[in-house]
Amino acid sequence: MRGESPVFERVVIIDFMSIEESISVECPKCKHEQDIVVWSSLNAQVSPEAKAQFISGDLNVFVCQECEARVSLAMPLLYHDMELQFCVQFYPPESLEDEATLRLYEPDGSVVAGNVFSSASNPDMMEKMRYVLRPHVVFSMQEALMHVLFRENLALFHAHGTSA
Repeated sequence: MRGESPVFERVVIIDFMSIEESISVECPKCKHEQDIVVWSSLNAQVSPEAKAQFISGDLNVFVCQECEARVSLAMPLLYHDMELQFCVQFYPPESLEDEATLRLYEPDGSVVAGNVFSSASNPDMMEKMRYVLRPHVVFSMQEALMHVLFRENLALFHAHGTSA
């Protein structure tokens, strides 16, 4: 299935920085069309079911109801954890040279602030969400998953100390 990409339309539903979209996807193998839910932003506290799908590798994956073809959809995903205050931004590898993607970041890798917070944003919320300005940017979902697991293990380690 390499080189083939599903065709889809988007409808956006926003839930406090978790963004799930209902999209119509055409199977690249059998051309069957079906609706699925995909995520472009995942808040670990607001959407624990989506976090479980992310951890299991089933988030943003199309599975055809007709032929059972399985296709990972190469779409950007922001994973953020408000409790541990970190975020990981996944982009498909093609984004490495995409000018629209590159314009979102300063030369030091931080997000251009105007792309995250509007002038009408609550100042207290802006301060709490400052970590969003320094995402860990990755170009593979496996790397995104490894970073999330690392940060969670790091938090547990420092909360409980060593077990050795």
